[in-house]
Amino acid sequence: MAALRMAGSWLQGSRWAETRVQADIASPGTANSFLKAATVTRTRRGHQTTAATLNILQHKAYGKYTEDAQSDGHEPLEFGVWCRQRAECCPQFQYWATTLNLELSIFMFVRSLRESNFSLYMAALAELCQWFFALDHTHYSRWVPVHLKDMTELSDKHPDVSAKFQAGHFTTKKTLADKITDAPHVTSTILDGPAVVEMLKPGGSRTFQEYSTAVFIPYIDSQLEYRFRLDLVWDCYLKSGSLKATVRCNRGKGIRRRVTASGPLPSNWQNFLRNSDNKEELFSFLSEQVMQLVAKESKQLVVTDKKQVLTVPPKKDTANLAPCNHEEADTRMMVHAADALECGKNRRYIATNQIAKALGPEKSRALPVFHAITGCDTVSVFAGQSKKAAWATWNAFPEVTTAFLSLASTPSELPDGVLSTLERFIVLLYDRTSTCCDVNVLRKKLFSRKSRSLEDLPPTRAALEQHIKRAAYQAGHIWGQAAIAFVSLPSPCDWGWMKSGDKLEPL
Repeated sequence: MAALRMAGSWLQGSRWAETRVQADIASPGTANSFLKAATVTRTRRGHQTTAATLNILQHKAYGKYTEDAQSDGHEPLEFGVWCRQRAECCPQFQYWATTLNLELSIFMFVRSLRESNFSLYMAALAELCQWFFALDHTHYSRWVPVHLKDMTELSDKHPDVSAKFQAGHFTTKKTLADKITDAPHVTSTILDGPAVVEMLKPGGSRTFQEYSTAVFIPYIDSQLEYRFRLDLVWDCYLKSGSLKATVRCNRGKGIRRRVTASGPLPSNWQNFLRNSDNKEELFSFLSEQVMQLVAKESKQLVVTDKKQVLTVPPKKDTANLAPCNHEEADTRMMVHAADALECGKNRRYIATNQIAKALGPEKSRALPVFHAITGCDTVSVFAGQSKKAAWATWNAFPEVTTAFLSLASTPSELPDGVLSTLERFIVLLYDRTSTCCDVNVLRKKLFSRKSRSLEDLPPTRAALEQHIKRAAYQAGHIWGQAAIAFVSLPSPCDWGWMKSGDKLEPL
């Protein structure tokens, strides 16, 4: 971060940010943020493209000089000598050559950390040290030389530590994945189709066919290239009885647009995707396009089509996958994961056990209910109360774990005692110092004593009961059966919803 900010100081006033805007690489705001290294990854990539461009231009200029020298019968200078001569007679060349050297020093430093190369780390830091002095970065110019001196003397004063550092143990890995040496090669990928469509913007595509050919299909093909099997899972849009109907209504309803191969793409992609009929037709069109991919040898492609699945090449047994009545792609993906696990030979190790171990078995099983009750796609949030605040309340009131667990396994009704325990949990969520157990009493106290608006008050006891039912339905019945293709679900009307025409609305 400090080295990138230092590079920004050096480039200040050079119109470097403006060139990135003119090249259509970044917006004006983003380009200017590179000078202050507001985002490390984006800033680093900005300097990478700059260094690559400067290197190309430098070598092109040297190539032209070599051709001219040879045509005049002169022996061309070596590249390094030529660069020094050009820097002496051309200030602009000297400035950008110096910029290139600074950026290369930063990349050397980054590489030393990624490769845990202590010798390269020391060399790169020594190169950067002089820049901290030149650009008046007081703190780093004061302490980096001290750090370098300590590291240089390490082999004499602490040879055992020096040996460890030379072996690469002066950095740490962010994840446990780098420590796993026996993890098998990943053979299957399962993609959330709607998420992929949201991610892949049309860009310069003018028709749906162009979007499919130039944007969507190349992405799917790249995902399948290094995998044996790829599953593309879509949402199902129910005409009636959808739990997400209210949520989709709140997002807004886009203009209906027919999806055909030659049809023009809408100018507003996000607005187009707000219409469920548009998305259903688009997903069906993209599925047809994907199925036309030439199946490579030993590859398997699985694409959902409403309750059924399409496979290339044809898969003999799809009983584990279809028919499937999951509405959401994110739960249906669990069905495909279970099938891929059963059919596959290798399993990938993901260290979720470390998280589960830290939480404990009971809290791990209760986590889906906690997520649903504090707000998800089909269950509303408590106004003004974040997940972080709810998590802190759970830690302060562990007795609620038993109530969460009782809702996690497809309950037929709300178990006895659950409502009163969860009511106390909600009271603590809104007021950690309260001793009462009745949300109705708390509502009155908060409104009269703390002058809160009605929107920021906890729900009434009757509303809370319906809220808990909806959370139990989502977490226990839907998520609890995520690995089963065709699930048996009770009527949502018994679990906190009511029918309004073809739609389900929360009570």
